[in-house]
Amino acid sequence: AIAVLTIWGAFASAIFIPLTAWLVTLFDWRMALRVITLCAALVLLVGAITVDTRPRRDGHRPRFLVDLGEALRDGSVKSFLVSQGLAGLAVGTVLVYQVPAMTSAGLVIGAASFWAGFRGFAQLGGRLPLMWLVRRWGVGGSLRISYFAIAIGAFALAFAGNQALAAVYAIAAGFGIGAVSPLVGMYSSASFGESSLGAAMGFVSLVFLITNAIGPVAAAWVADLTGSRSIPVAASAVILVAAAVVVRPTRRDLSSAVSESG
Repeated sequence: AIAVLTIWGAFASAIFIPLTAWLVTLFDWRMALRVITLCAALVLLVGAITVDTRPRRDGHRPRFLVDLGEALRDGSVKSFLVSQGLAGLAVGTVLVYQVPAMTSAGLVIGAASFWAGFRGFAQLGGRLPLMWLVRRWGVGGSLRISYFAIAIGAFALAFAGNQALAAVYAIAAGFGIGAVSPLVGMYSSASFGESSLGAAMGFVSLVFLITNAIGPVAAAWVADLTGSRSIPVAASAVILVAAAVVVRPTRRDLSSAVSESG
């Protein structure tokens, strides 16, 4: 269900990044920002009005704090949260710098926005084969593969002054980012339990989004200091490799491996 839901998000970048580039060339960046902000506010308002907020009637009360305390005794959960923090730093930098990095390397804004939008569409490449990846490599292994894919894309982005490297970025980073979103939900479910899944994903997302906000700010400081936008993007690739190394298999992955070997 998480994979199916997140498939639709892949279409957003393919529409709005080229639309933003068109608005910037037609008007300026302030007008583009106003249009995007109004669109986001409208969609959030419609969602707030239409979402089903009726309480559950299954009689089970969420035990998030209890489940969280129990989960944090597991080293794989601690490693998962560390990897999410590292990934937040890197992915935030990559997504904010994707168009500026390509234009700084030599691509025109039209081509850069096309490949940035295609990166969003390429997220389908990480979501459609997701269950096969999980069956073959487990949730932890699949998450590690996804981080490595984003790292390859980030390294290509750092030097994406031509169409070939921009395509490598779009395809590799799109695959990895597309797979990560549902995999985080699966990892949270395996680690915290399904009764507290919503709260657990909120907690994990909080860790990710805090560092996700810090990443671009730190990248801007590095870019100003060095005079290069390639350096913070390349550093993001290294951070993503570290995030991949930190991830461990879930207990469910290990039990599945034991049952298969038995």
